[in-house]
Amino acid sequence: MRAVLLAAVVLIAISSFATAAAQAQADAPDSTLLRLPPEWKPISFLVGDWEGTGAAAGVTNGTFSLHPDLDGTVMLRRSEAATTSGGMHKDLMVLYATRTGALRAFYVDNEEHVINYTVTPITDPVQGAMFLSDEVAKLPRFRLTYTVVDPKTIKAVFEFQKPGATDWTIIVEGSAKRK
Repeated sequence: MRAVLLAAVVLIAISSFATAAAQAQADAPDSTLLRLPPEWKPISFLVGDWEGTGAAAGVTNGTFSLHPDLDGTVMLRRSEAATTSGGMHKDLMVLYATRTGALRAFYVDNEEHVINYTVTPITDPVQGAMFLSDEVAKLPRFRLTYTVVDPKTIKAVFEFQKPGATDWTIIVEGSAKRK
């Protein structure tokens, strides 16, 4: 009788532990995030697959993903968006950490744009990240800012600045939901 009672207690304990472990795993970040090098932690909120809607010269719909690659030494962002003219915008961004730990990004798209960015984590008043293009004489600058709305939603604003200007003009802004 003791053996049966002990077995029942053990089964209940295992069942409770398994339920708690499953809940903890559901509440925990993707295991990919746990293996990321420390320099990626400030922008780890972007890791995953996203679907969004934006407003430019009309409503656009698109998707993007950000995932570690090359054993965590880079992050790859791939993006596709339907344009208001009926075309498809596609881009690829490679994020990397310099030897000093600064975050940088290299962007290319199917419209022949090439942009180099400095990536700055944002922590106040909300979590986010700002991608600011390098300053190049006589060329516009670009700024892409992601901010966390809630654990499954981010806001994105893409802006440009004319050469010599101090103000920024919004090209597109929108939000994305984690898939």
